[in-house]
Amino acid sequence: MLRTRQFCWLCSIAAAICLACCIQAQAGMILFASRGESWDPFLLDDANRIEGPGLCVPEEVAMGLYLGDHGYSFRMLPEWFFNGFIAETASFLEFADTLDPYEYIPEEGSPFAYDLVIIGGAGASTTAPPTMMQPTETNFYITGQPPLYGIPVMAGEHVILGNRPHGTSKPGSLFMYQGQSSGEENAKTYQYMKIVDPEHPITKGIPTDADGLVKIWRDQPPEWDAHVPEGGKSNYVALWCCQLRSEAAPGTQVLGVVGGVEQKSCFAVVDEGGVLADGLIANTRKVHLFMNGGGSGDARRTFSATTDIAKVLFLRAAQWAMGETLTPYAGEEDFGIVDITPAGAQALNLSWEGSASRTYSIQASLDAATWSNAVRDIAGKDGTIMRVLDVSASPKSLFLRVAAE
Repeated sequence: MLRTRQFCWLCSIAAAICLACCIQAQAGMILFASRGESWDPFLLDDANRIEGPGLCVPEEVAMGLYLGDHGYSFRMLPEWFFNGFIAETASFLEFADTLDPYEYIPEEGSPFAYDLVIIGGAGASTTAPPTMMQPTETNFYITGQPPLYGIPVMAGEHVILGNRPHGTSKPGSLFMYQGQSSGEENAKTYQYMKIVDPEHPITKGIPTDADGLVKIWRDQPPEWDAHVPEGGKSNYVALWCCQLRSEAAPGTQVLGVVGGVEQKSCFAVVDEGGVLADGLIANTRKVHLFMNGGGSGDARRTFSATTDIAKVLFLRAAQWAMGETLTPYAGEEDFGIVDITPAGAQALNLSWEGSASRTYSIQASLDAATWSNAVRDIAGKDGTIMRVLDVSASPKSLFLRVAAE
C-alpha cells in the first residue's frame, strides 16, 4: 500500500502530485492469432489437458489486458482459423463447421478492421497464419481462405521469423532473417537485453546502463510457484525469442541482442518497403518480439515474467507497427527527482508496507501510461518503508508508484 504526505512547494509546482488522471485512448484494433490447440482440448495430449493452461493462452490474455489498459481493443481467435488448417479430428471439424472465418475479418474501412496482428510465441510454427501471402495466392492448406495480408505483424514465434518459402509447412513465415537458424535462450541465465540501436523510435530514451543493457526479465518471485501441484507447470516462464544477428535480412533493423550472447538477435523490426530475406518488399511493418511464449507442454506465461520496462518496449513496438508517432521515452533524467534523507519544503515523503523478502523501486511517469525507475534497489523490510524525495525540479504534474521486484 502506498501512502503519501503532501508538502507546500516554495515554487510554482502544483499543490499535489497527481496519482490518477484520464488518458485519451488511441485507436487500434489488435488481433491475437492464438495457439490453435488451446481452443480444442481434443487436440491436446493428456498431460497438456491436465497440467497445462487449458483453453487459454495466459500470455496473450496478459498482453491483451495490458494493451487494453492503454486504450486499445483486442480480439483473440485461433491461428488455424485464418490459414484453413484442418486437423483430422471430428471434434475440430464439428467446431469449425459452426464458424465462418469471413465473419471475423472486418471489411476494409470498418472501424473494427485489424490494425495489428500478434502471433505470440505460444503458437505453433506450422499453423501460424499467413500475413505475407497476397489474396490471389493459394493458401498452403485450403484455397480461398483469406490470409491476413497487408496488416502489420508482431511475432514471438522464432521459427517463422526465418526464410521458409511459402508452400512449405511454415505458411506464416515473415522472412525477417536470411537463414532458418532460430531458437530460444534461457532468460533465467541472461536477463538483460543489449540495445544496439538506441536511436530507433521504439528504443529512443529507454534507460540502459553504461553497456547499453536493460533488464527484460524479472527475478522469479518466490511465491509464484508456492501452490503449484507436484509436477505442475511453473508460473515463471522466461524465454528469449532468438535469431542469428548475422542472418538479418537487408531490411531488418536489429534493435536488441541477448546480453551475454550478442550474436543472438532478440528484438528487430522491418519497416514498410524494407527488403526481406526472399527478396520481396515488405508491404507492412513487422516486429520480431524478444519473448517466446513457450508452446507445446508449457505454461505460456512469458509476458508475466517481463519487467515493467520490457512491457513498455512491447507497447512502443506495437504502436510503431501500427504507424503511430512515438516521442522519446521519458527516462529517469526527465523526472527531476532526487532521493534525499531529510525532508524539506520541496520534498515528498513516501511510505508503504513492505516485506524483507522483496526489493522495491519508486517509478515515475509524465503521463501515467509509461513508467520508468526514479529510485532503484530499495532494500525491503517487514513493516513500513519510508523514502523522502526532493521534487523541487519536478514537472508540475507527475505520477508516482512503488513497484516490488
